Amino acid sequence: MEEYIFNTSFYFADYDHKEWEEWLKSEMFTAAYKLLPDLKPETFHIISASQGGNNIYSVQWRCKEILQVNILDECMANSIISLKRLKGERINHFSTVLKKME
Repeated sequence: MEEYIFNTSFYFADYDHKEWEEWLKSEMFTAAYKLLPDLKPETFHIISASQGGNNIYSVQWRCKEILQVNILDECMANSIISLKRLKGERINHFSTVLKKME
């Protein structure tokens, strides 16, 4: 059985954390839930990469099929637009897809 992890990582300063977390719950999670209600996001603080008041957080969904990955990819692209309006370039992000090896 194929398994994928759709990951979006965010890099930002400590002082942006509260607004990012509010956006994450009200915008990003809500949009993803409407499209894929059976998938639950997992959020991780990447402590090995934190430095000088900046942090990296990883938000991940475990997907059972590539169609779910494609839906999330489009959903994240649309959600990020609202984050850019809120924070401009102060919060950087990138998405990756991991495929589990057998």
